[in-house]
Amino acid sequence: GLRAWVDGGNYSGWFDGERDSLDLGEGRWVTFDMQRVIEHERLAAPVVSYVLHRIRTEVWRHPTPHVIFIDEAATLAESSPQFVRLARYLLRNIRKKMGVVWLAYQDPGGMGAMGEVVRNSTATMFLWRDPAATDADYEGLNLTDADMRFIRDRDEGLRHLRRAVLAIRKMETGRESVVIDADLSRLGEKLQLFRSGTDAAEAFVRNEREYGPKCVEHYLRDMRSPPD
Repeated sequence: GLRAWVDGGNYSGWFDGERDSLDLGEGRWVTFDMQRVIEHERLAAPVVSYVLHRIRTEVWRHPTPHVIFIDEAATLAESSPQFVRLARYLLRNIRKKMGVVWLAYQDPGGMGAMGEVVRNSTATMFLWRDPAATDADYEGLNLTDADMRFIRDRDEGLRHLRRAVLAIRKMETGRESVVIDADLSRLGEKLQLFRSGTDAAEAFVRNEREYGPKCVEHYLRDMRSPPD
């Protein structure tokens, strides 16, 4: 029953507060680190479902240009059946509210039950190289032979691009595509600012609280030599 979710139960800290502290309007950027949530099977489904419910409610109540980026979408779909239903709804309707949804997958096969709606509702795709790719992996994406050569890393003319991505956009008259050089190594150690994961996020927040505007240099120092 509800015992685990209230009155000091194992999960009461998530849903049994005196008020709802989830404020989607407190800043221009709002992020959720789900890494630890999805490690708990019983906790993942209600948390993921509630966060998406609040996002949808906020967007419908106050329509404004926005982007919703969902990383590791396959993992979230496995952890919460409600995620699939809500993500489908967003993909089909978000443009009516001036929004865009980005879903990131490790491979097209990970789309699973969402595959059809993703293919039909997505105007732009970004595809990375996958030397082990097969035609079956990318079935339904309407890729050309040239696209598959790039994905399999068999295009000799593009081998010099170490970090390349293929961008494909659907158009009323067909489609257009371009290969983007996404190598950010010129940023040097500042590339650490793009690190994801709980440890990196907590390290940045810790330095921001302690050092304020100078937090970046201290964060980068920690990334070079993580504290014990």
